[in-house]
Amino acid sequence: MTFLPPRSFSLPLHLAILFTLCFFCGIAHAEPKPMQEPPVKASLAPSLQAQAQIPATAHEAEVLHAINTSSVKANGHWEQQNYYSIRINTLEAARDYGRLAIQYNHYYSNTSLDFARVRSATGKINNLASDAVQVRVTGGGQDFYSDSSELVFSLPDVSPGSIIEFQYSQTSNELAFPELFTERAMPYWFQAKVGNDGWRGDYVHNYSLTLNAPSDLTLHTKAFMGFPAKAKTKKANGITTRTWSINKVAPLYPESWSEDLHKLAPMLRISTLNNWSAVDAWTWSNVKDKIQPTDELKAIVSSFNLAENATREEKIRAVYSYLQSNIRYVFAHLGRGGYEPHFANEIVANNYGDCKDQTVVGVALLRMLGVHALPALVETASAGRSDTTLVNLIFDHMIIYIPASGNYAPIWMDTTGDRSLYPGMSNYAKGQTALIVDGTGGKLTTINEGFADDYAHVKLDYHRPQKGEMQVDVRIELSGFFEQNIRNWWIHNNDRETDISNFLSSLFSNSLDFSVVGNVKNSENLWQPAYIEGTLTFKNSEDNFETLGASFGQANNLFGNYSSMQIPDTRKNAYWDVTEWKLNSTSTFRGTDNTIPTLLGASDDMTTPYFTLKQKGEVKGNDYVVTMEFTKPMHHLSVKEYQDYYAQLTKLNQIGSWMVSQRAAPADPALAELENIKSKNGEKSFSYQLALARHRIELGNFEKALEPAKKAVALNKKSGEAWHVLGMVQGFNSLIEDSMASFEKAESLGYLP
Repeated sequence: MTFLPPRSFSLPLHLAILFTLCFFCGIAHAEPKPMQEPPVKASLAPSLQAQAQIPATAHEAEVLHAINTSSVKANGHWEQQNYYSIRINTLEAARDYGRLAIQYNHYYSNTSLDFARVRSATGKINNLASDAVQVRVTGGGQDFYSDSSELVFSLPDVSPGSIIEFQYSQTSNELAFPELFTERAMPYWFQAKVGNDGWRGDYVHNYSLTLNAPSDLTLHTKAFMGFPAKAKTKKANGITTRTWSINKVAPLYPESWSEDLHKLAPMLRISTLNNWSAVDAWTWSNVKDKIQPTDELKAIVSSFNLAENATREEKIRAVYSYLQSNIRYVFAHLGRGGYEPHFANEIVANNYGDCKDQTVVGVALLRMLGVHALPALVETASAGRSDTTLVNLIFDHMIIYIPASGNYAPIWMDTTGDRSLYPGMSNYAKGQTALIVDGTGGKLTTINEGFADDYAHVKLDYHRPQKGEMQVDVRIELSGFFEQNIRNWWIHNNDRETDISNFLSSLFSNSLDFSVVGNVKNSENLWQPAYIEGTLTFKNSEDNFETLGASFGQANNLFGNYSSMQIPDTRKNAYWDVTEWKLNSTSTFRGTDNTIPTLLGASDDMTTPYFTLKQKGEVKGNDYVVTMEFTKPMHHLSVKEYQDYYAQLTKLNQIGSWMVSQRAAPADPALAELENIKSKNGEKSFSYQLALARHRIELGNFEKALEPAKKAVALNKKSGEAWHVLGMVQGFNSLIEDSMASFEKAESLGYLP
């Protein structure tokens, strides 16, 4: 089980023509429907025969022409045409291009296929069959609604040597934000690989973008990664036509754990706005009427039964608890295109809502309690970290922001999780962009406050409850995304007993014979972190478990994600990991009066530019304790550094173990005499407790010697010898004043050592 999901690759342009918030909607899993025979439209590109003359490259596939045209009107509505021709050079590429898909939001836009065909290696033209294209509504899963549609088609005879071409048109249907027109242009056609194993962005011979817009419409642009910043411009009849072109574009290899797309690919951003205050005003206009007090909300506030002098924290927790218990989260809602929330009364009556709906209710309740609260738009980690120079609807989430007040720090609160630990913010939101909405301009900021540290602490306690048996008690304390992932996994797990057993079993080799019981505690508790506890019981064996081991690999098996890392030889892009976390382990080998843990072999520390592992073993009383601390900072590594990182991780996986002997203490006359006293006088006798205290002093187990020394004095307060032994034990335990008092008492009773 891996709890550090890889950073996902941002959706390409043709998969996200309009950015979709978590607000977008529609019914999932609609039946596919055949598309009508499309009217043939004129191609934006030269003929396939002419394109076939373009010299081939050594790439698996190559885009011969990528042509995007876009026109925007004065009222904000727009239309686009997009053309792509791709030469297929290998069988692998032919497999990947066997199915093409164009995703779009059917609430806001319409999409139609102009034409699609294939030129075979021999020059034969094969047109798309009418029954080989479908339009279907996508999305799925419980509590999920979507306005996303997908135009899917499969071309005939896609094989090495063939050239495929297709062209599609899109027009705006509704405008969520008429004042804002945006465009994101890249040369690539991003094609999903077979088996959904990532994406491919093939070499591009020729790319052009043409934008027609009213001459009095202000357009702001920003170019990235070598995209030409300057357009060729011409004006006619009040329309300005801008054209950008770029040729011979190297292929892009989208990979997990990569930087955001605008730092990897040639890209042009276009927007009519460069001031985020317009987004603030637009969002505020959608929520301001929804957060007003109502009789229904007043009744909810009254049900909190808060004291008149309730603190700000108590009020916020009451609202969080109410939303978690009463307003079930659903991914978006129907009929509004996703940007406008419902009124609070509707949400309360329905007992469900999306992120905007929960935010509306939360902000309204907090304000009624006298706590200043605001909605905040958030770009989640799955959406990336966009450049914010120009305005774009980059946000895909809404949460509650509670500003600092007096001695109180600001709070970011997300109520959409299922029984999430208060205040519900995912640690993957750390460093993400947010727009705090207040209707007076808003504040574009980065979320950095209020996150718990990301760590897991694995505690293993080795002990023998009875002869011939070994048990290991497990307690795993969690924080940050470790806690959030385990909590979410456990809450939604339908086979908990089996899965927790398998999870904890990875602490030890499957060649050993043991049974496992385990549980996740506090998974429904909103105020205390979830933690894991369990017990592994090992059956009798020939060596009676005389030698036990502990290694960093135990904790790494539970929470590390290194086994799924990309092979270095295939890595093309810099490796970017913004998480920083710790993985700690404490293994305690319990000793008894007759069993002394003895270190047989230790493991070494490991310090690299990419992580550190510190290890320590020490005697604590009659026990031996091994502690390990693994620390991983954020990484931004070149391809060469990634190769070294991978090599260091390989060494980490091969690091040695700590080996501890649990053999019985060797027989000696003193131990035999101690057992003789015990059998003659009983375990609770004065003579046995005094002898036991002296025996433990000789073993150097001063902490455990304290208890029998005290018992001996309690059993015979007139024994000067007992007081003297107690004084020695107290001295060894740094109880200096008590030790001096005991020695004085022994001397007063006439005892001379």
